[in-house]
Amino acid sequence: MSISSRVVHSFVKSCRTSSAVLFSAFILCCVCAYIFGSQLVTPSKRVHDENAAILKDSVRVNSYPSYGIHGEEVVTKSPSRDDQQVYSWNVSTLTVQDNDSDIIVGANTNKTCYLAREYTTQNGENRTLLVPRSLSELEKMGCKKRLPGVLTVGVKKCGTGALRFFMNSHPQVMFGVDVEAHYFDRNYDKNIEWYIQKMPYTTQDQISTEKTPFYFVSADVPRRIFEDISPDVKIIMVMCDPVNRAISDFVQVSEVLKSSDMKRIAIVSPMYRLKATFEDNVIKPDGTINVHTPLIDVGLYIKHIRRWLEYFSLRQILVIDGEELKKEPYMELKKIENFLNLSPHFTKDHFYFDTEKGFFCLRLPMRECLPEGKGRHHPKINETVLLKLRKFFKPYDQELEFLLNRTFLWSKV
Repeated sequence: MSISSRVVHSFVKSCRTSSAVLFSAFILCCVCAYIFGSQLVTPSKRVHDENAAILKDSVRVNSYPSYGIHGEEVVTKSPSRDDQQVYSWNVSTLTVQDNDSDIIVGANTNKTCYLAREYTTQNGENRTLLVPRSLSELEKMGCKKRLPGVLTVGVKKCGTGALRFFMNSHPQVMFGVDVEAHYFDRNYDKNIEWYIQKMPYTTQDQISTEKTPFYFVSADVPRRIFEDISPDVKIIMVMCDPVNRAISDFVQVSEVLKSSDMKRIAIVSPMYRLKATFEDNVIKPDGTINVHTPLIDVGLYIKHIRRWLEYFSLRQILVIDGEELKKEPYMELKKIENFLNLSPHFTKDHFYFDTEKGFFCLRLPMRECLPEGKGRHHPKINETVLLKLRKFFKPYDQELEFLLNRTFLWSKV
C-alpha cells in the first residue's frame, strides 16, 4: 500500500472513530437528559398520576372556543383601600396602632393577632373592625404575614363573597386586607413582597388566604401560583348555575358602568363591552350564542378547570356548589373545614335566614349580614333565550360533573 493510500485509510478510520464517539456521546446525553429530566418537578409530571385516569376517561366536548378572559390584558390597577367605602365608628373606643394600614374591615370575630372593634356603617348596619396589635405584641405572639395556604380563585358571581364572609368568622382563617388582591392577574408586575404585605398577620396555627374570582379565568394564574406560592397550595372554587351566573354578572357590570366609579369602569368596560339588554349580549344577530362575551366564557367551568389541573391535582382543589352554599351554608362550610384540616367551629346555630334580604346571615359571634349590594334584583329574561343558554351549557356541565364525579344542584333543574 502506498504512503498516500495509508494516509487516506488512516484518515477515514479516524473519521469513523470520531463519528462513533460523537454518536455515542449524543446517545449518552439523550439518556442522561431523560433520566434527570424525569426527576424534575414539572406541573404536568406532578399531577399526571392523580389526574390522568380521570381526564382520559372524561367525555370530551368536541372543542372549546379559542378565547378567554385574561386579567393581564387589563393594565388598570385594582382600587386601593383609599377607594373603598368609608365607615364611621366611635373613635373613642378604637385604638389604632402604628400599623393601622392593616386594619381589616368586615371581619366578624376576634383573631389572635388582632383586636376586634364593633362599628356601625352609614346604613346603620353593625360591623366588626379588626385592628392589629402593636408590633411588639405581634412579634411576641409569633404573628407575621405569610403567603396564603389556600386561595379562593372563583367563580365570579357564584358566592365567593359569601364564602369569604362566612369563613372569616373561623378563628383559624384570616383573609387579606384587600377584598381582592389581584396580584396574580393585574398586579403581577409588583414583587412577591408586595403581595405578602397584602396578607393578614397570622400565627402558625392560622391559615392566611385571599379570594380573587378573576384568577379562575386568567390564563397564567395557575402557573404563577404554582411557582410563586407552592405546588402544594390548596384551591377553592365556587361554581353555580352558569345561566344565572351570567345574568348576575350582567346586572353587576351594568350597575358599575352606570356608576361614577371610574376605576372600576376602566377595568370592566374593555372586557364586557355591554349592550343594553342581557339578550343582546349573549345572543348574536344570527341567533347563535355569543361565546366571546365574558358573560358566557366564565361559565365554561370545564374549560377553565382543565387549565388548573395542569398544575394542581384534584385532591388540592375543592369545588363548592354555589347553589348549595346559598341554600345551606353550614354543610358547605363543614366541607371547607375538613378540606383545610381546621378545628370544627361552625354549627347550625351560627346561621339564620334573613327573610327580608333573602339569604343566610351570621348569628354568631354577632348578628351580621353581607353588605348592601348583594342579592341584586334580576331582570326578566326571554324564556327562549334561557332555554337556548341551558342547552348550550349542558354538555359542558355534564363533562364537569363526570370529571368531578358529582352532581351539582343546578343541573337537576
